[in-house]
Amino acid sequence: AGPLVLNDNVVISYSGPSGGYIKLGTSSTAECFTGAGDMTFLSVGAIAHSLYGNNTNFTGDILIKSGSVRLIGANALSATNTVFIDSQNGATFIINGQNQTIAGLNDGENGGGVVINTNDLRTLTLGGCGTYSFSGPISATTATNLAITVALTGQGTQTLWGDCTYAGATLVNRGTLLVNGSLAAGSVVTVGTNGTLGGNGIIRGPTTVNGTLAPGGNDRGTLTFGGNAIFSEKAKYNWDYIGGTGDVVSVT
Repeated sequence: AGPLVLNDNVVISYSGPSGGYIKLGTSSTAECFTGAGDMTFLSVGAIAHSLYGNNTNFTGDILIKSGSVRLIGANALSATNTVFIDSQNGATFIINGQNQTIAGLNDGENGGGVVINTNDLRTLTLGGCGTYSFSGPISATTATNLAITVALTGQGTQTLWGDCTYAGATLVNRGTLLVNGSLAAGSVVTVGTNGTLGGNGIIRGPTTVNGTLAPGGNDRGTLTFGGNAIFSEKAKYNWDYIGGTGDVVSVT
């Protein structure tokens, strides 16, 4: 049988016994679903929807309104798929089987849910071209087993408002990462020459900036560093100064 073709938006709902997984596909390499329709997941109880396959032709979004969705195939999603995670009904996005790439992370209708890695070391790459904003926590059952790479294209921006406790590396290779919440002390942050780091939050780990530092993002603000902050000779500082006040960098 061929892949499931999503020509329109679909809702995948489950309300049966708790425990176990519901598989969308069985292969980690074959194409399991394709098309431009969005996929909304609803489930009651401790059940996880597992996404398999090499689905690079799927261009819709993933909306997790309740229950869990976990990724198994290395290309189960891609840089064309935005993931929305709601803050209610246990909505959880699980990075599980492989390193994963998505467009970006967004809140659901009621706020931001949970992003977690429950397996060995995995990297979640954010590679879209839009503006994304997520207020939920990002973590791993073993803190060092999740790393984040920001590789957004064009004017792509990811804002993180939550308490991120993962302790793998945070790489800002392209695009803009705005931290309005916090990054953990164990996460070593590196900003590449084509990356921008900003926001009004707290970055607790050691940070090296080879690209652009932009406290506050699009307006005046204070970005706080709780560890060593190193600015290379290539680094740039994007400073807003309006009405007698400007951006602040605080190193504690």
